[in-house]
Amino acid sequence: MKQGHTIEQFLTFFVGGEELAINILRIREIVAYRTPTRIPGAAAALRGVINLRGTVVPILDLGIKLGLGEHPVSKNTCVVVVEVILDGHLTGVGVVAESVGQVVELSPGDIEQPPALGMRIQGNAVIGLGKLATSFFPILDVDALLGHGSELHGALGAAFGEEHARGLPPGGGPEEGREATPARPRAPHATPR
Repeated sequence: MKQGHTIEQFLTFFVGGEELAINILRIREIVAYRTPTRIPGAAAALRGVINLRGTVVPILDLGIKLGLGEHPVSKNTCVVVVEVILDGHLTGVGVVAESVGQVVELSPGDIEQPPALGMRIQGNAVIGLGKLATSFFPILDVDALLGHGSELHGALGAAFGEEHARGLPPGGGPEEGREATPARPRAPHATPR
């Protein structure tokens, strides 16, 4: 391993039967699934919003967004709340997962470039393929999927107005005006498969 390269942790979870991963530093928490409040006229992938300790959190169905299909809610369905930078502010966005997999540690040598062909998920949404034993899983680029310039940014602006599209919860709250800074969120609790 090259000097200066560190091992990173990733949380794996399942959407549309596919194992996906997100860097654990971008994950705020994992909460039990609850039915979101629908937003009239919102994009199909935006299931609605939930109230998470006084903050409005949009809930995104990654299965629909990534073309993996919509799956029914089960006892294992949960919401992975990720931190996304929208217009310079950190915003919590919940993504629906069929179940959580595990927390894995990967070195740069364990991450392969995604192939140009044959991926079920659009290329700009994947920053690499994590390698574990004989299997691979896509590592998602949270900002490309959910951040500024993404479809979600426009959907948030339409559903909540420009204040929320900039990362400010409607009606203010403790995160209002919070600048994007590198933070180390609590490590989420994951149940190994």
